[in-house]
Amino acid sequence: MRVTHFYAIAPTAFDGAGGVDGAAVADNVARIAAHGVTGVLLTGSYGEFQVLRPDERISVTDTVVRANPEAVVMSGAAALNGDDAIDIGARLLEVGAHQVMVSAPFAAELTDADLLVHFERIGDALKHDLIVYNNPVFGTDVSPAVLERVTRMSAYTGVKQGTKALAAMVETIARVQSTGQGQVLAAADMVCAAAVGAGVGGVTSTNVWVFPEAFITLADPAVPPASKAAVLAALQPYAALVRSLGQPRVVKAAMVLRGYAGTARVRAPYLPLDETETGQLASALAETDDLLAAAVGT
Repeated sequence: MRVTHFYAIAPTAFDGAGGVDGAAVADNVARIAAHGVTGVLLTGSYGEFQVLRPDERISVTDTVVRANPEAVVMSGAAALNGDDAIDIGARLLEVGAHQVMVSAPFAAELTDADLLVHFERIGDALKHDLIVYNNPVFGTDVSPAVLERVTRMSAYTGVKQGTKALAAMVETIARVQSTGQGQVLAAADMVCAAAVGAGVGGVTSTNVWVFPEAFITLADPAVPPASKAAVLAALQPYAALVRSLGQPRVVKAAMVLRGYAGTARVRAPYLPLDETETGQLASALAETDDLLAAAVGT
């Protein structure tokens, strides 16, 4: 089974005054399309949706859709509660998002029944083209059984699976994709090769902006496992720095170093990389570039 969907997870660019720079995001979407990546995920977790006002989330999608009519746009409507998700999701669809990503509510001790009612309410309101984002960081690791039941609802077309448990990923693929009603997208690009091997239907990637060829290779089921292992090994200097310093601030700074549009600014509670950290990033990028060049040459 070939991966049929690849989405570049777009950081939200901010201008020098700290405002949203939708034009920079649109420029970056056009640049990544030159590498064959036409899917883009806007205002997700690494798009800093938590600190974006609803109007800012809508504006980013509107600007990208208008500037990049060929792009396949998924936009995040994750919110603290279902009512906000419905409001934001409806507005995202109105300005041209092809798919809208929704999550479990941010609440403690949710039961499966709570989750099913939540997703049913959103589906009944928005009607179509919804993706469930399962991110345990939000407080709930939605079970594969519940994800299957949600994707049987007519409004839902797939799952972005961010669980840390490989067994749960494999079970989600089996349950959701066997029905023919939805696809599973692997949320973590550093481990996407394993998910692709398990038959996942798509991949979302933050770091494809920095190393396009490498992450496209990892997401391609036609590439032999040994070649993917060489690419993963070559990526380790950069991956280690990401683990140390955190996202989205690393990918934003790396994109600036690569010449993308926008600044490396982030919004609190994130802090931008300082001068020393930026120097460490530049060194990691150079080392990783050399290792990737050697890996491709072998």
